[in-house]
Amino acid sequence: MKTKQVTFDGETKSIAEWARACGVTPDIFYKRIYRGASVADILVWYNDRKLLTMNGKKKKHDVKSEATPEETKTPLQTAVETRATRKETASQKSQIDALVNELARVKKELDASLNLRGITPSKEIDYRPLVNDTESIAVALASDWHIEEIVKSQWANGLNEYSLKLAEKYAELFFVNTLKLVEKERATSKIDTLVLGLLGDFITGNLHLENLETCQLRPIEAAIKAEEWLVAGINYLLKNSDLNLIIPCSVGNHSRITDKVHFATERGNSLEYMMYYHMANHFVGEVRVRFYIPDSYLGYLDLNGYTLCFQHGHGIRYGGAYGGITTSVVKKVRMWEQGRKADLYVFGHHHTQLDGGFFMANGSLIGYGARSAAFGYGFEPRQQTFFLINLKYKRKS
Repeated sequence: MKTKQVTFDGETKSIAEWARACGVTPDIFYKRIYRGASVADILVWYNDRKLLTMNGKKKKHDVKSEATPEETKTPLQTAVETRATRKETASQKSQIDALVNELARVKKELDASLNLRGITPSKEIDYRPLVNDTESIAVALASDWHIEEIVKSQWANGLNEYSLKLAEKYAELFFVNTLKLVEKERATSKIDTLVLGLLGDFITGNLHLENLETCQLRPIEAAIKAEEWLVAGINYLLKNSDLNLIIPCSVGNHSRITDKVHFATERGNSLEYMMYYHMANHFVGEVRVRFYIPDSYLGYLDLNGYTLCFQHGHGIRYGGAYGGITTSVVKKVRMWEQGRKADLYVFGHHHTQLDGGFFMANGSLIGYGARSAAFGYGFEPRQQTFFLINLKYKRKS
């Protein structure tokens, strides 16, 4: 009986000879040739098995017959997988291109709307109105509203839901409840002034690729809507009370039109910076309203010798440290106070409400969402912060 000969790369050998050359048994070699594999396929397959053996993923000299993934796939399956990979790559590219184009468009509109280089920074405000021992200043913090972002119930394990319509409702409640709290505290304290801290991230913008899918408005539209709601809220406070309003403003990281935060020029690249100046111009003739829009990351208010330092909070990196954000705040404050000290530091950004004694972290209006769950943040309901500062004893309550 004549032995079957196989030719490869100009060389002809028997099944047994090629099997020895490939490092497999004649039976395995014959089966693979019978299935349509070439000698080259068998050599590549055997070398891959040897590499796996060296890495400890398979037992040494394990040459039991098994079909390789390439052999079991049909041409149709290979074509489908290749096409799916190409579609996924094309989809990612189109998302990135859309985000880049959106950033370019927003920057162009922002430059056309307001020449930020010509704006003079607000002057720092000193407040020294002490009349009697019971005089206090009320402070309300507003931040992290993310008005145009959607949170579906299933994305937050049924713990929260949020939309543009709900955001408008909660924004109205913020101002209504703020005034209720002021009136309640007036029973025991003299309160003539409310510090309304606008600490940023009223909009979500297109900071992340996923925001192209989860936002109901484009960044410019969201900034216009947020401005309308804030102006309406300030008008509500003016109409329904005799309060004087001091409004310190900080820009959030979500309102930027740059890929990364540019701390030195952050305000010039922020939709919220433009929004705050529009609001300040709107109330320019109202003697009971004073805006403070600093041209630096940190802003300071001197309230009868009690210094309040405000910021958005994205300069404080949490990083999951033991002790929550307190550890990170302590480190930052230690560095800041090498230059200028404050009695109380207020900020938002972390969607966590916490009274840390020397700092006050604000919660969020959007509440718990998909990113909160993904990054391991504990559940926290939507909430904003209200407290008093006693001007005589220089302490908050």
